[in-house]
Amino acid sequence: TRQAVASPTEDDHFRPGIAALRASRADEAQAHFQAAIDVGLATTESWLGLTLASLVLGDNRAAEASVDEVLVREPHSLRGLIIKGDLLLGRDEQRQAVSHYNLVMRLAETLSDIPPQLQQDLVRIQGRLEQILEAFQSQLLGRLHAGGYRRDASSARFKLGLDMLMGKVEREDD
Repeated sequence: TRQAVASPTEDDHFRPGIAALRASRADEAQAHFQAAIDVGLATTESWLGLTLASLVLGDNRAAEASVDEVLVREPHSLRGLIIKGDLLLGRDEQRQAVSHYNLVMRLAETLSDIPPQLQQDLVRIQGRLEQILEAFQSQLLGRLHAGGYRRDASSARFKLGLDMLMGKVEREDD
């Protein structure tokens, strides 16, 4: 009698990968997640695991490639969007990072039960968004003042447009 050989499953790579990440063996974890991908068994979670292992190893290029795959598979992955935003901000690509962070914040508003780790990330992201907005406002006002701008001498329409641009007021829909 011949014994059937079970085909490998994604779980055969995913569980050991997660265990290796938890045990601070990122290189081993990366190998497990990559193996699942190489044999065509990867899920979004495998790609996310590869992303996390790559981040721990300091390989931002590999992390970004794998988080991009996460976002192709699951465009509203909060963890994926946060990581992508962090990577973009690390490269000083603030506009793109803000776009990702704003989407995270909008998606989070729709959740009723937010895990503690994600809650910490949301607080961190909100703080970064506020810092970026403050810097933008300061830079914009500095340039306007250098060009002779005086709020008291500007039209109401210009002031309203400027306030909208700086996020101080929202546009009223007609």
